This record gives sequence, structure tokens and C-alpha cells, in this order.
Amino acid sequence: MSDKILFAGPWVGEFGWELFCWHAYVRTLSKFYDKTICVSGEHSRFLYEDFCDHYIDFTPDGGEYRDSYYKVGFDITKDLMYDLLAKSQVEPKQSKVTIFAPRRIGNPPRTHFTESFRFGHHDIVPMYKKYGMPKEKFKDFIVLHARHRLHVRPSDNWPEKN
Repeated sequence: MSDKILFAGPWVGEFGWELFCWHAYVRTLSKFYDKTICVSGEHSRFLYEDFCDHYIDFTPDGGEYRDSYYKVGFDITKDLMYDLLAKSQVEPKQSKVTIFAPRRIGNPPRTHFTESFRFGHHDIVPMYKKYGMPKEKFKDFIVLHARHRLHVRPSDNWPEKN
């Protein structure tokens, strides 16, 4: 009997979107498969390590991970998917591979970090990694995600001097 494999990615967009609108959906989907292969930039490996069986570092040709999702001409082609699948050392003919590729709009949703959607026969609700710190330790804890957009609304960027 062949393994059921989830191949998720490549994610090549902004880290904030990956954090709140991608990796948690992949984590949920992984529970329905024997193995999970994830593809994203080297900076994001930690998001997937608790559930991913094989991780592939990926940076698209001609771009950095943080802005390449928005570049005109970048497309997730079948050839790219087969190249990445080959790197995972999975033999597609001996396994049932399901490809879950990010969409610019749609699946998974991009409107709210808890929104559910349907993928195949599954209703997916994002499951986020919990780090185990007691709530009382977060009293004075602040996380800043200062974006650095080059091509889409650079006016959204926090000034570097800050």
C-alpha cells in the first residue's frame, strides 16, 4: 500500500501572511496524511518542524523570499512542482501525492487567521503551534513584525530609522 503524502508549498510570500494564513492550515492538513513535505524559505523552517517529515528550502529564481510572491511572472508551474518533489526523494508513482499550493486569493483564506475552508473532503481550521509559556509571562511581551515591502505599497513599511 502506498503512502498518502501531502506536498505543501512552495510558500514564497511575505512572512506575516505565512505566519497567519498558511502554515497553520498545513499543520491541520498534515493530520490526514502519512507524510508531509513542506516548501518555504530557510527562514521559516521552525514553523513546520513539529509536524513536517521533510522540509525543502526554496527561494525563487530572481527574487528574495519576502517579495517574490508579488513579482509579475512568478508562477507555481507543474515543472517547478516536479523539481521540488524530486528533491523530497518521493517517488510519485509509488505514493499518492496531494499538492496543496498557496493561492494569492482563496485557499486558504486570506481574510482572518481563524477562518475555515474546504480542501478535498476535509473542512480545515488552522491549528497554530503553541510554545507553552504561561499567560502571566506575556504581560510585558511585545512582538513587532516590521514589514519591508519593495513592490506592493512600500508606504506600508515602517521607516528604517524606527
